[in-house]
Parts: sequence; C-alpha cells; structure tokens
Amino acid sequence: MTILDLKDIFDREFKQYLRTLKEISREDKGPSVINDEEKLYHNYDKIKKKKVYKGAGEMPASPDTLIFKDDEIVFVEFKNGKIGNIKSDKKKIKLKAIEGGFVLLNKIIEKYNYSFTDLVKLNKSYVLVYNSEGNAMDEIINRSDFIQLEEALKIFEGNFFNNIAVIPADLFEEEYLQSRYESTQPGRE
Repeated sequence: MTILDLKDIFDREFKQYLRTLKEISREDKGPSVINDEEKLYHNYDKIKKKKVYKGAGEMPASPDTLIFKDDEIVFVEFKNGKIGNIKSDKKKIKLKAIEGGFVLLNKIIEKYNYSFTDLVKLNKSYVLVYNSEGNAMDEIINRSDFIQLEEALKIFEGNFFNNIAVIPADLFEEEYLQSRYESTQPGRE
C-alpha cells in the first residue's frame, strides 16, 4: 500500500466529508484555529462517526484531519484556546495520535485487503496545531502547556510516526499549507 493508494480510498469513499480547514478546526462553536477556506480536506472525526463506526458504542479517538503528500500522510489535530487539565489533555492527544493513526485507519484499510503491517510501513507524521492568539502573558503560559504536550507525544516519534510537531496556527499555515502539502480534494491543484 502506498500513500497514493490510501488517498484514492479516501477520495473515493469519503468525498462527502471534504471540508475547509476553517470548518474542521472549529471547536464547539468557538473560533476556528485555521482560516483557510480555499482547499478541502477530509474531516476525519466525521468519517469515524458517520461512516466507519456509524454511532456504534465506544469509538477510537481521532485527529481532526489528514493531509496526504506523495510520500507521507499527516494526521492533524487542532487545539483552540488553553489547555484545561494538562495531564488529562496529554492522554487525550496521545490517544488521538495512536487510535486515529492506527486503530481507525486500520479499520478503514482492512476492507481493501490491506494489513496493519502495510499501515505501519507508511511514512506518517502527527501535527498538533494550536491557536496562539491572545495577550503576551497568556501566550507564554499557553506555549508552555503545548511544549509539555509535544514532549508527551515525542515518545511516538521514530516508532509510530516519522515526525511529531506541535506548532502555532500561523506557522502551520505558512509551512504546511502554503508550500509543503496539497489539498486532498480530487481535481484541485
């Protein structure tokens, strides 16, 4: 299985779950973390709830979206605002990385006769994107919490993911959206 094979599955099976990052990055009626409205990406949470598990019992945690690159799949989680309980949030974010990156994705690919081993062989990254807006003191405290989250996620780097990053929204837009990665929308360049 290649990244292109996986992208083809998502483009074919889940095209109704394509949304802008402005919509995907909005948490509970709050402001969006990312304001990009040009390209469409798969809403991984919606795919999990509506298509894969269809409301069945306990579902795995999952990041908000996936970005496909020629040689890499990037799992992206958006976090708006401050960290409430750092210990609890560390667990939730780590679960989203592992369960979304492996348990949920494995459930999707197994119906196409791909195996967990195929999934493990793919180049994968996990990026946590946070909104860094606010006054200077809040931003310093907020960044400190996100540094702790990044340290907690780093245990997966080199084992489950090739790269782990925790970055502010403006840097994500600059580095990941404008130059490095492509939209998953079929037919869009």
